[in-house]
Amino acid sequence: MTNKKNLALFALAAALITGVAVWAALRPMSDPAPRERLTIAGADRPAFALLYVAHAKGYFREEGVEVSFLRPQQGTNTIRTLADEKADLATVFETPIIERSFAGDPPSIITTLSSSRRNAGLLALTDRGVSKPEDLKGKKIGVSRNTNGEFFLFLLLSGEGIKTSQVQLVDVRSNEIAQPIAGGRVDAVAALNPYLYQAETALKGKKTTIFYSDLYFQTAFLIGKTRTVAERRTALVALLRAVAKAEDFTRKNQREVIDIVAKYIPDYPKELIETFWNDFVMEAKLDNVTLNSLQQRAKWMSSIKDYPQPIPDFRTIIISDYLREANPAAVTIRAGVIPTFRG
Repeated sequence: MTNKKNLALFALAAALITGVAVWAALRPMSDPAPRERLTIAGADRPAFALLYVAHAKGYFREEGVEVSFLRPQQGTNTIRTLADEKADLATVFETPIIERSFAGDPPSIITTLSSSRRNAGLLALTDRGVSKPEDLKGKKIGVSRNTNGEFFLFLLLSGEGIKTSQVQLVDVRSNEIAQPIAGGRVDAVAALNPYLYQAETALKGKKTTIFYSDLYFQTAFLIGKTRTVAERRTALVALLRAVAKAEDFTRKNQREVIDIVAKYIPDYPKELIETFWNDFVMEAKLDNVTLNSLQQRAKWMSSIKDYPQPIPDFRTIIISDYLREANPAAVTIRAGVIPTFRG
């Protein structure tokens, strides 16, 4: 009787063990606890959509990294958050990278996030005699000096054979660009979105025209402080793997992605995102176009302002190893070597 009882208990125990094993094998796998944490600083812009998608879809956690976003206060230099160690990474366009490079303290470029040829434009009042670009000669143009907006204007004018000295430039803060044209103080304004859109909205009821330049090319970057980039390889490769997943998802699910972006940047009207979404190429990559864009911009900046340093060699600050490990096909440039630090 005792033997039968022992056999019954053994059979029950075996069944329980088997059941637990089957349950463990069939139950959904939970996301792994993030092993790394990264804070990314930057203004809210559709150009940085891949990061929002990776966060919303859980790709960062899947790769073992916890990502949080820091929105600097308006007027605060995003790159400054890296120097103050408030953030590990930052999202920027070309100009801040070049400014810091000229100052002798360049950041490290990890990847691009998007590019666009139509995220900047010139809005003109047709009742001021502007119906085509050559009509801009002698006109007052509002623009935020030493920014991508001014670089766009330079390319637009150059493409039409107009020298900057043949127009009157009025320096206006980017977020106030709508005021001078709505008030009639200038004949046109050159700006990036969303400020260009805001100016156009402020002029509803008036006849206007918008000019773009095929010469203009804008790139969105993910950058980091040099020491941070050198010391956080595991976290950065994980982040870039997540971004590669987001890029693939973005390519296949435009409608859902626009909804995601609208939630992450509520200051942007969804209809505005929809209006110029197709103007962006959402790709995380490092190529010679990236390098040429930086060099062209730096050459222009050195022509309008005296810098203590010569035009930088941007190959030394493009750190391609991490993206090459995460997504080899995205890297077609051989650039900087990851620096090492002691102590």
